[in-house]
Amino acid sequence: MAKDINIHVKTPGAAQAKQQLDGVGKASEHLRDSCGRFTKQGAEGMNGFGQSVTSTESRFSKLTSSIKSWVTGIVGIAVIIRGITSAIRAQSEAIKEHAQIAAEQQKKLLALQAMGVFFEEHPEVRKEVAAYAEFGRRPFEEIAAAWYGLESKGAGLTKEQKVGIMREALELGRMEPEADLKSIVDVFSIYAKEARQKDINQVQNIIRQTLSQAGAELSQMGQYLPRFLALGIAGGLTGAETAGLWAFATTRAPTPESATVGIRNIFAALQGKGTPESQKLLQGLGITPEMNIFQQLSALSAAQGVGRFGVPEAETIAGRENIAVLLSMLTEPTAMMETVRQVTRVARPDIDITGEKLKQIMGTDKFARLEERRRQLDVIIQNIKGQDIRALEWDVYLKDYERQMREAGVSEYIIQWQLKKYGIAAGFGAEPGPQWLMEPVAGFTEAPLAEPGGAPVIVNDNSINYFPRTGSDERGPRFTQE
Repeated sequence: MAKDINIHVKTPGAAQAKQQLDGVGKASEHLRDSCGRFTKQGAEGMNGFGQSVTSTESRFSKLTSSIKSWVTGIVGIAVIIRGITSAIRAQSEAIKEHAQIAAEQQKKLLALQAMGVFFEEHPEVRKEVAAYAEFGRRPFEEIAAAWYGLESKGAGLTKEQKVGIMREALELGRMEPEADLKSIVDVFSIYAKEARQKDINQVQNIIRQTLSQAGAELSQMGQYLPRFLALGIAGGLTGAETAGLWAFATTRAPTPESATVGIRNIFAALQGKGTPESQKLLQGLGITPEMNIFQQLSALSAAQGVGRFGVPEAETIAGRENIAVLLSMLTEPTAMMETVRQVTRVARPDIDITGEKLKQIMGTDKFARLEERRRQLDVIIQNIKGQDIRALEWDVYLKDYERQMREAGVSEYIIQWQLKKYGIAAGFGAEPGPQWLMEPVAGFTEAPLAEPGGAPVIVNDNSINYFPRTGSDERGPRFTQE
């Protein structure tokens, strides 16, 4: 025990330090005996709890040995006290932190678990979400929310497509760590459904190439894609061609939003869904809804070349704010078609442009590799903390215990002391359970915590001391309950 440690260093205050160390030893011995007594008392009513007794006593033996080894090389007792206190506090705080993380993760996961028959089909969904989180270098909660969004909007998608969307969206998201994963998943989901594309790797190629050609970000594509994709496909274009036209428009419009409005108005007008004025104008130019959009744009370009189509006509079809977008498509057909070609050329399943780009960057840029690994390790560590079920058990147990004390009218001072005491027990590795709630302290005896609704029992017992303070009266502070 710590009280048997001899300090051989001849320095000022050594005698006092030894006296203080003896106090620490007494405190540690008292704490050990108390924990052993609490555990054994609880074991009398619990089958198989003898192993916990042995485990608890073993922890104190190891703690004592560590203290002896530590003291050999130091001068002051204050270092020991500080170290032990910090270690216990750190462990107690870790339990609170782990419980909070576990609770937050579960709250985000619950909606996904409760969706239809999802939980029956994915009984290990917590592990699946954690694996996705580590793969994508993103928080558990963000994965759960994105997956819920995919399932809730996933009508028409097969299970294989959904799995592919999660994986490919996470890979694409590694290129833009700040982009919202839910928005990325929405892009994949919308494109796969509207373009009827089953190969999700091909979807990723198109999305990535569109962004590389566009003056827009991934989150913006997710926001605007639903506004124009279906109209472009209805106009005879493929999904990749439609995305290519939008990419070109974003480089000619002030903002991606204005480009989206312009493309949408143009597509609608060319399909006969515009204003009566635009329909009359197009009919006069020999342009019909049955023509595909490229044929219609070509006809408009020809009309412009002979002076039959200018700014007023462009405003009639696209709207005043979108004149520039339409005129750019007509006056720069080569640039427009090159942008479209750059997108359509990657619409194939045998290449993975995002995966190859990641390999290139991470294989040659050490800063990029270390930063991404750092994010991944943060996620792994967070997930390990979130799987600490014992921490969550302790947290729930102590909250229920606090409830019972408050319902019984126990004073705030005693409540805080009791919670602190059992927080220390948790810090020493004790398992939560009624075996820790059987010692009368300062006039208070806790009843074993059973089902909700029970209450602690208040007794008039003024004979119990708190753990003594080192260097103070060995009886320690007392509390008397009237």
